[in-house]
Amino acid sequence: MRRLAVSALFASVLAISACGDGPTGLSGSAEGRWFLQSINGTPPPVTIIDITSYRLEVLSGVLDLESNGTYTNTFTYRETENGFPDTVTETEFGTYYRSGSRIIMEDDQGFEAEATISGDQLTFVESGFTVRYAR
Repeated sequence: MRRLAVSALFASVLAISACGDGPTGLSGSAEGRWFLQSINGTPPPVTIIDITSYRLEVLSGVLDLESNGTYTNTFTYRETENGFPDTVTETEFGTYYRSGSRIIMEDDQGFEAEATISGDQLTFVESGFTVRYAR
């Protein structure tokens, strides 16, 4: 149960309500492997939550955008509860499309996220978090 709540929390860091533009195709070079570079300017590991007996740290992330419009997002985080660490790797799947400089993604649970692409940088912004990926 705790892990599900943590997954939802981390997903909310990346989640943004997508705007309603239609797909413009996958022109350009959005597809490829993107690596988590920073959260709020700090490279991994990044502490997201640090309260009395609980800490959540994001250790790494890899986002694969495929040419067929699907994606795989794999991230590793460490939860430390009452001094006992547990490292977890999770993978999310979904579809995406590119609309201008935006990448709009929808995971297999129906959650949408939007990123801005600029050259070899992919950036998510939500709830005070700026999450950057690079190739």
